[in-house]
Amino acid sequence: MLMVGGAGLVIVGSFMPWVRIGPVSISGLQSDGRITLVLGLLMLILALASRSSPSTFPRVLVMIGAVLAVVVAGIDNIRLREGLPDNLIGAGITTVFLGGIAALIGTFLRDR
Repeated sequence: MLMVGGAGLVIVGSFMPWVRIGPVSISGLQSDGRITLVLGLLMLILALASRSSPSTFPRVLVMIGAVLAVVVAGIDNIRLREGLPDNLIGAGITTVFLGGIAALIGTFLRDR
């Protein structure tokens, strides 16, 4: 369940603002959010498949996708913090980061 929820957060965070400059916000889909959106969709499909599969392979793929989503969000966060004040960073990056962490934790937990 945590994998599915984490993948959902990655997807939602990809659509949210990653940068806010005055009244203008820049969606994640205008930058690396496209990468995290694809990762989130793949993670969601694999997380749902892992619920009915005795194989650990889908979980491993979700783990890899979660790590990649965290890395993309982390790099973008660091890169943006170098050039912008903290209050201009949008909530999308944080949502993707937290979703990736949740999905990663979910790969280690077995659904009951």
